[in-house]
Amino acid sequence: MNMRTKIFLSIFSAAMLTIICLGFVIYGLVSTRLHDNYIKRYQTLSSILADTLSELDSTTDHVMRNALTAIRSELDSKKSIPSNAQLATLRDQLEITSIDYVLPSGMITRSSDFKNDSDSVSYNLFQFCPAYRDLFTGKTRMDQTPLVPSAITGKITKYALVPGSNLSYVANVGYETKFIGQALQGTLKSDQNVASIELLSPSGTSLGYFAQDSSTHPKPKEHPQNNSQSSAKQTTTITNNLLMIESSVQSPVSQCCECIVKKLTLPSNGIFFYRLQTVVTLSELNKTLRNFKLAILLVSGLTLLGCFLLAQALSSKLVARIQRIDFMARQIASNGDTDLRLNERKGNDEIAKFAQQFDAMLDKIRDQKLEIQSNANSAAIARTTQMLAHDVRKPFSLVKSALSILSHAQNIDDVRKSMNVIGPSIDKSLTSVNAMLDDIMEIGRIEKPITEPTSLIAIIEASLSETFQVHQNTQIALRYNFASSPESVGEFRSG
Repeated sequence: MNMRTKIFLSIFSAAMLTIICLGFVIYGLVSTRLHDNYIKRYQTLSSILADTLSELDSTTDHVMRNALTAIRSELDSKKSIPSNAQLATLRDQLEITSIDYVLPSGMITRSSDFKNDSDSVSYNLFQFCPAYRDLFTGKTRMDQTPLVPSAITGKITKYALVPGSNLSYVANVGYETKFIGQALQGTLKSDQNVASIELLSPSGTSLGYFAQDSSTHPKPKEHPQNNSQSSAKQTTTITNNLLMIESSVQSPVSQCCECIVKKLTLPSNGIFFYRLQTVVTLSELNKTLRNFKLAILLVSGLTLLGCFLLAQALSSKLVARIQRIDFMARQIASNGDTDLRLNERKGNDEIAKFAQQFDAMLDKIRDQKLEIQSNANSAAIARTTQMLAHDVRKPFSLVKSALSILSHAQNIDDVRKSMNVIGPSIDKSLTSVNAMLDDIMEIGRIEKPITEPTSLIAIIEASLSETFQVHQNTQIALRYNFASSPESVGEFRSG
């Protein structure tokens, strides 16, 4: 794996790990916030509905008490038991649901729900609540129920009971709180995420169920009991992609004998309150989270692509500098040219510092090389000088010896004999010394090539003049003729 790949993988891996971690953290934080806000949104909606139902229930009780006063005045004014038709007329005038005329025996003898006066029901008022007997004794002046299923129609109805002034009858007035259902249905229409709303008794008996789509959200067959004794408690559960929020709604009638008999309350305390159960689908939340996840993935992908390109560019740029330094180092190592330089002057990073230190090292190497060469030249000159001195000393010694011999010669014949013996040695030594001097002069001579036209005659005459200069008294004539040029014909005479 080359350096460029290593740098690229290092940068890209670090960027990818950072982006993935940031993506997870951001998604976790935002999804948690969205989830919490979604739940709080519908918890608030459930609380508002609970408060609204409580106010409507209290308003209904107030309306029913006013209706009871008018009904008792009307019934007290009649000298006989009113007919079913009369009760129906009075019901319509007061805009209530039903009026039952109950005898002291507890039997319902007349009702606005009966068509004929001969109609009757097998129900006895006291079987719903034995304490209703106190209405005929004057011990109880009025009794009320919360929303309970009607024994005659099966509809969810509120009841209020008031005895006549002579305690000869009890008027049982029923009122269907349709506006409560209308309020709940309005909530469903205003928010499509609310799958269903149901009003329950503490024991789990349904007192009203409303759903966006009954085929998708059918009415539950059974409900668990609520063992909570607080009317302000709210519970939230999530199951099967549904958010279930249950709020307790305080009822104006918390003690209800009929509720206990009909098993609407819990056996442990007999306290009545409403359970408002709101079921919300999590489809919108899940869709939002999916879209946010896709956005995170898209942004992460684009960021990774940008990091990929950036890593490519950075690794190429960094490695290009290293490769250039490596190339220059190889060049220097291969040809030994210490004058080459990396010249990495830009930046203050490690690569630039390395190049600058490398150039400084080359400067020192060049200086040391020049110093070594200078020392080697000096040593060579010293050795040459020693050799030259040694060789020069020899002919001088021979000349000294010759002079000594000549000084003892008696005649010209002795001189001639001595010179014949020692002369060749002197010539040989002088020839060797002259050769060494020529070599030294050749090495030290700095010659420049002649690029201008030069006369061959001038070169020949200069050379002959130097040669014949030692024989100035000798007359020498030299004729020459070069066929290449008419001007190269002439004559040279010494002297």
